[in-house]
Amino acid sequence: MIAPIPKLIRATRTLNILGAIPPWEAPTGQAIKLVKASSQYLTVGDPTELAITSDLTIQFDVKFSAFPGGGQVAALVMRSDRSVKRCYEVFLYDSSKRLYFDVDFGDGSHADQRNHYYIWGAATLGVWYRIRMSLDASTRTMKLFIDGVLTSWSTGSSSGSGTTINSEAMDVMFGGHPAPSTVGNFADCILDNLLIANTYTATFTESATETPDDTYLANMAGLWLMDEMDGTTLVDAINGNDATAVGSPELVEGFNA
Repeated sequence: MIAPIPKLIRATRTLNILGAIPPWEAPTGQAIKLVKASSQYLTVGDPTELAITSDLTIQFDVKFSAFPGGGQVAALVMRSDRSVKRCYEVFLYDSSKRLYFDVDFGDGSHADQRNHYYIWGAATLGVWYRIRMSLDASTRTMKLFIDGVLTSWSTGSSSGSGTTINSEAMDVMFGGHPAPSTVGNFADCILDNLLIANTYTATFTESATETPDDTYLANMAGLWLMDEMDGTTLVDAINGNDATAVGSPELVEGFNA
């Protein structure tokens, strides 16, 4: 178990990253604004901590500026080359607004994979949402929480029976697509408080706290608060796997905390 990490909390901001949805107050802190037309995204490279092969939780706050068009993808969290091999992906698909959580097991060729999707008809532009997706690798169970509420979703496709996520070397990207020429598949959104953890969360009942508890700290692979950008660098508060901003995105007011 690792010790609590200092300075996760700004003086005017309660992190509450794994707790209940905080009160809706005036925006504090900052977040990264990504513009599809400018091919803006964040890249983290391929750090060992993000090559998760078992239980997986991905959580972030997002505000969409535009939804993807017909047949397009708004890539949110991608550890994938998207053409041949995949590990895990979160994206919003098409004008139908299908929110996907896609995980490949085995060799990542999609021969052994599982994905769920939620037809998010109520999603509204310019509104903050807190998204949490979680995988129990041993049972291949997937959970989706939107603003703290467990949401029913559909099994998009499933094949094989593997329980180990593909761990091949692949860059991790936030808001961008692994093929940079595919600009139509970048996200038009503001991202904040993005975390990736090697753990499974079946419920969203954690009480609001000022810091993540020790269990989560021990299993966090990365936490990008998006509060500060030094040149093109956004800090990972957990393991030092800092993200690099591509395409000159800017910081704007963050999630209401």
